[in-house]
Amino acid sequence: MNKKIVKQAIKSLFSFRFFVGLFKLISYYGVNCIVNRHEIKMGTGCKIHPTVIFRQPHLITLGNDCSINHNNIFQAGKKDGRIIIGNNLLTAANCMFIAYNHGYESTDIPIMYQECNDAAIIIEDDVWMGYGVIVLPGVHIGKGAIIGAGSVVTKDIPPYSIAVGVPAKVINNRKYENKINS
Repeated sequence: MNKKIVKQAIKSLFSFRFFVGLFKLISYYGVNCIVNRHEIKMGTGCKIHPTVIFRQPHLITLGNDCSINHNNIFQAGKKDGRIIIGNNLLTAANCMFIAYNHGYESTDIPIMYQECNDAAIIIEDDVWMGYGVIVLPGVHIGKGAIIGAGSVVTKDIPPYSIAVGVPAKVINNRKYENKINS
């Protein structure tokens, strides 16, 4: 290995900038992944990866035996947009649940200063979310539904449906499919 590269690496490890960056990283993790987790209303037997982020945790409810994979983000509303999850939710990595959206109605006020629009997200029991699913405000996902990887859920999904795409659309029903294969 090049001695110059090794020397630069060692120098950067002991620099002030390195310690500032390390402090910011630890602070970010503490605020977003540890602090206030006790405010989540959570059932028993849940498995939650340490990298899961809960924002506005007092507005989030998780049922029993949920398995939440790494890098999931639960962003409840700014005021009262709740996220209510039933029992046995199974998520892949990088799923996002966003219960609010920025207002944009007024063209006289920058979007970042307009009121947010909150709407609850409700996910019933025994739902499976594939890799990178995004669930937007006001969505209700029925019991036993499957949401395919990369889908963006903008509208309600009926029970036992299989939905995929951007925006997510129902392509099949688990109950009907199982009857065909029996």
